[in-house]
Amino acid sequence: MLPITPFLPEITLTLAQNRNLVLQAEPGAGKSTALPLSLLEAPWLQGKKIVMLEPRRIAAKTIAHYLAQQLGEPIGQRVGYQVKNERQLSTLTCLEIVTEGILCRRIQSDPELKDVGLIILDEFHERSIHSDLALMLAHDVQQSLRDDLKILIMSATIDVKAIAAYLDNAPIIHCPGRGYPVQVEYLPGYDYPDPHQLSSMVITALKTALSKGLTGDILVFLPGQALIKRCITEASNAFQSQTNLIFLPLYGGLSIVQQVQALRPDSGGKQRVVFSTNIAETSLTIEGVCCVIDSGLEKVSIYDPASTLSRLETVYISQASAEQRKGRAGRLQAGYCLRLWSEARQQSLRAYQGEEILTADLTTMLLDLLAWGLTDIEQIHWLTAPATAHLESSKQLLIDLGLLNPTNTNSLGKLTALGSQAAQLALHPRLAAMLLSANNTMTKNMACECAALLSEQDIFSNYTGVDIVDRLLALQEYKQHRKTARDSWPIKPALIEQVLNTAQSLKRSLNLATDIQPFTLTDLQSHLGKLLLRAYPDRLAKQRAVNTGRYQLANGKGAQLYPQDPLFGSEWLIVNECTIQ
Repeated sequence: MLPITPFLPEITLTLAQNRNLVLQAEPGAGKSTALPLSLLEAPWLQGKKIVMLEPRRIAAKTIAHYLAQQLGEPIGQRVGYQVKNERQLSTLTCLEIVTEGILCRRIQSDPELKDVGLIILDEFHERSIHSDLALMLAHDVQQSLRDDLKILIMSATIDVKAIAAYLDNAPIIHCPGRGYPVQVEYLPGYDYPDPHQLSSMVITALKTALSKGLTGDILVFLPGQALIKRCITEASNAFQSQTNLIFLPLYGGLSIVQQVQALRPDSGGKQRVVFSTNIAETSLTIEGVCCVIDSGLEKVSIYDPASTLSRLETVYISQASAEQRKGRAGRLQAGYCLRLWSEARQQSLRAYQGEEILTADLTTMLLDLLAWGLTDIEQIHWLTAPATAHLESSKQLLIDLGLLNPTNTNSLGKLTALGSQAAQLALHPRLAAMLLSANNTMTKNMACECAALLSEQDIFSNYTGVDIVDRLLALQEYKQHRKTARDSWPIKPALIEQVLNTAQSLKRSLNLATDIQPFTLTDLQSHLGKLLLRAYPDRLAKQRAVNTGRYQLANGKGAQLYPQDPLFGSEWLIVNECTIQ
């Protein structure tokens, strides 16, 4: 019996008597699996469906498939899911698992949510901009249009009092988890690790863990893909004589097949060492893990309102995240957790994970709020209010893109006709403006593929050139001859397939044919620059001096191009992202 099972009647009754509920359930309690199924027959749903938000695509799909199996049904019947470019739903579906952006767009397109009785926001502690916006919009719908709509917030580590207060003093239920004791050890002296030395620290930690005779799998938390790849290479060399070990990556850019491989025990019985970003911190369960090695680090995006550029910074995680990670080792048996920092550093960590709304680009959120009709900043019911400078920067960018009419009052302003169209597209406003500026079939198709490329991670691996033309040429070749393209370009197959799916979706939204002839280099050279300038007018860059890689952007910031880059020496560039100088 799962720890949450005795609490299910109380949860059902509380939701019958209240519109909102905050559930704090420790890891292993069963909140993401047993709870949704237990609510399907709740009388207060009145035949309406449950929509459950999961922050990550792989988690949404994994949980949906598991719940369908529990009902003995194929996916897409009573349990279905919708993630970016993929959906498995039917008229029978009464429990939908969706990702954050999907839920926000659902509310925007159908404010009354006529067929929805309950919205569940799972793993809410991650506090992404999308989850904050989804809660804000759902609560607004509840207050103004649907007083019977119910909202359930779930997480293991959240500030329950603050969230309950936001939801009109909602009741709080605490549920214990199911876990075995986990021995924790620290590595003093590594409180300020050199990123270049972190891989050697991980190898040392692996040797320590393996010396303890652990029979289960090992999960290593690292802050980014590059470090994961480096650690796998170094571990493969360091432990090449130990043929019983298998080293696997786990991060968002992998194909679903690769991610599933990291989640399940090795079919050959080998001991797995899974190197993961914080994707494995909460919503994904990696079967068989008995040991966690935690770098204590994560990457966060920091927005600079002066330049509208963002930079990735590696920072220490919160105490709550450290506890979540530790708990991964105690799901099936007594576990071991080795933290690559000191106990003194542990005491100084912040209590909870930081809210993304305080550090990230707010332009997309602001466009969504304006499309929702919220034009007065003072009337926006923030769970956490963003910095004024960030809001003003995003507002000015929307004006510069022609999506927002300027105003001399305290109002945020009113969307232009173009802005209203942009809000219907699942794109950053910059890319939406580019897409909507295209004035013929060729440039519209080109803009769709360019926007898809810029919306995903780089489709190239180990490639020094930054020119997007190369990526678009590779995409054209891949559309015609996949094998030839893989031989000619350093393509990441999973990512380029995702780009193609996104491009096709964008083309359908513009009622474009999806079988247009590939673009030539001449086509790209004739039209791409104008399209990109429409998206990044503030990032037109002029070379500071002949035969140098130093540039000044239109926004006043500087950028530098490495000498080995094929674009080195170009007089003008359009820069979609760069390191802030």
